[in-house]
Amino acid sequence: MRRRQLLKILAGGAALAITPSFLLRDRQQALAAKLALDSDDVYWLVSVPWIKMIAAAEGTAHLGKEAYQTAYRYRKFSGYADHPRIDIPIPGDPRNRTSDAAGPYQIISTTWDLTHSDYPDIWLKDEPSFSPANQDRCALAISDRTGGSAALLAGVKVLNGHLSVSYAAFQQAIYRDSSEWASLPGHDIGADSGQHTRQVWWLWSEFQWQLWGQCGYRRRIVAPLEAMTMTSPFGPRWGDLHGGIDFAAAVGTPVRSPENAKVIRVDRDDRAGLYVVLSPEGFPDLNLSFCHLSRTDMKEGDSLKAGETFALSGATGRITGPHLHIGAWIDGGIIDPGRYLKMAEWF
Repeated sequence: MRRRQLLKILAGGAALAITPSFLLRDRQQALAAKLALDSDDVYWLVSVPWIKMIAAAEGTAHLGKEAYQTAYRYRKFSGYADHPRIDIPIPGDPRNRTSDAAGPYQIISTTWDLTHSDYPDIWLKDEPSFSPANQDRCALAISDRTGGSAALLAGVKVLNGHLSVSYAAFQQAIYRDSSEWASLPGHDIGADSGQHTRQVWWLWSEFQWQLWGQCGYRRRIVAPLEAMTMTSPFGPRWGDLHGGIDFAAAVGTPVRSPENAKVIRVDRDDRAGLYVVLSPEGFPDLNLSFCHLSRTDMKEGDSLKAGETFALSGATGRITGPHLHIGAWIDGGIIDPGRYLKMAEWF
């Protein structure tokens, strides 16, 4: 009877099984093994954002699923039996060349055929040759052939359970894959036909956004200001890069920490004025700067809770009027802080 009582608890006539501790320990270890990232997991978590970034750079990502049936210059095609091979004149090309690029990654037919020859075993045989899944696989194979994929994966790191990629590895991958995609800077293969390349900061911002989504990173962001009214966006301005976003803020407006964070720098210079740099908890390779402040009592090493006021906005440094400037860097590479702040909308 005592043994039976140890193994069962009778509640309202129902028997509740108790899992012996040694079995529970085994199950915990098995689950831990499943949750651990192996090389295949890391490959997909990093590579899918990479090819999504390429699609964005090629100007097709906004088309969604329609991108898989979009040829050069946004010409539509139907069916997935094979690469459409539609020759379309390249505008402004002095040699009157054409391009038959197709799909979200704008793959030309010669590259498609070469990839089929070089990687005969990667295709889904039960789908049409040029199916969306096979177009994705082709993009992955192209990056594998250039060495871009290997460069990117070499920079993968896991910090506090957060998967990230080093900025140096990202730049290497961009350069290697630029030998195949004209939208990536480095080899500039489209320069003689007038095709433009994306800026590295633009690509780094896009990649990080896709990586956060792929890894399921959802952060509860508190708006740094009570009213977030943008007055100047991130991007080119007056012939230079405006490396952050400006928000309207009268002198003395409270500035709040967007999440739990550590103060890693408090300083002042001629351009930024008085500024504070924060590193969000659990995101150690992300730095956020808050510039043109009028006052802060923070010092390096201080910890902040989400929503805690750490400074007052001001009009210090090189400015045309009072405002708050927010900048963002990941592993030293500048990104559009709007991508980070946009996560507040997910809740």
